[in-house]
Amino acid sequence: FMEGLSTSANNREWKTMVLRNVRNAAEATGRLFAVSYNIAGNSIDDSVLNELKVDWMRLVDEERITQSNRYIRHGGLPVLRIFGIGFKTVNVANIGALAELIDWFQKSAESKYRVFLIGGVPSRWRDRVNDAREEPEWKGIYDALDGIHPWHVGRWSTTASFETYYSNIISLDASYCASKGVLYMPTMFPGFSWHNMNKDSPINSIPRLGGNFMWAQAYRYVADKKINTIWMAQFDEVDEGTAIFKVASRQSDVPVDGKW
Repeated sequence: FMEGLSTSANNREWKTMVLRNVRNAAEATGRLFAVSYNIAGNSIDDSVLNELKVDWMRLVDEERITQSNRYIRHGGLPVLRIFGIGFKTVNVANIGALAELIDWFQKSAESKYRVFLIGGVPSRWRDRVNDAREEPEWKGIYDALDGIHPWHVGRWSTTASFETYYSNIISLDASYCASKGVLYMPTMFPGFSWHNMNKDSPINSIPRLGGNFMWAQAYRYVADKKINTIWMAQFDEVDEGTAIFKVASRQSDVPVDGKW
């Protein structure tokens, strides 16, 4: 997924250039890609929701992004993800307008703009507690989505705490989504650290355990027949220490400079 696409004119040009590069690389190497918008951290009014619609139409009409044979499709529709739906930190002025936007992407738009819509939601979306907004209207929002992707980074810090979280939260989320015919996509992450952004933070706050931390998640997800896809956090998010690219298997393989 090409994350962080912006409806802001200040960021649109360079982020569209990155998207073009992602598309070209995917087509050249046989990989897949899709678009993701991020509304987390914003106050969401009707104008912001309308900008999402307008920008998606731009990508379809001008960039012809969904015409690529490497664009991810599910159920015959191009996949679009919107991250930030239902978070307590995201103030949505009009939940009804958000419901209308979801309907537009799924049913009301011209057929060329319709998508399989995945919502990036808080970890406790189903119970509407902790990181999730509590208003009962959010249940209808979640049920309307084609796919649910809860953000789980940092919700467990050891393999033992993951097993508890899986049993108490993820397994029940997966069962709920299965009962609604909604795709469930839990997060898997290799470890965590803020150290690259803040040198005062621990260098290894959630240890990777030589890959065993992520392996415990992968093993459990594969064994659950209600889970058919996962969100890998992340390919290149170095600032949070979750990047999976260019990983050294031995201490002797890491650069001499820096801390690893």
